[in-house]
Amino acid sequence: MTKKPLTNRQAETLELIKGFIDHKGYAPSVSEVADLLKIKSRSTAHSLVKQLVDKGYLVKSDNEVRTLRVVGQKTSDSLQSQEDLREQNWRLLLENVELRKKLKQFEKY
Repeated sequence: MTKKPLTNRQAETLELIKGFIDHKGYAPSVSEVADLLKIKSRSTAHSLVKQLVDKGYLVKSDNEVRTLRVVGQKTSDSLQSQEDLREQNWRLLLENVELRKKLKQFEKY
């Protein structure tokens, strides 16, 4: 199945969504798509996402948040990003625990 060609704005939106998913490991919300595009209108962002779905570049579950999936994008890329996030969260949690211990020492004085 051949996909319909994209406008420049649609191509930019698709690339930003791909990058977001690769970096974060999950799909952006419509508000985040608007932020990525540096626009204030959520309805414009929603319209661009819908156009990409209609043209076959994105898949989205109805009435669900963060269910965008780029057609043909490797799941493993997103899974690796999720693993990286879990690891970073664990490091930050341990760092937070250590900082709280140090803070308690100062509270005694």
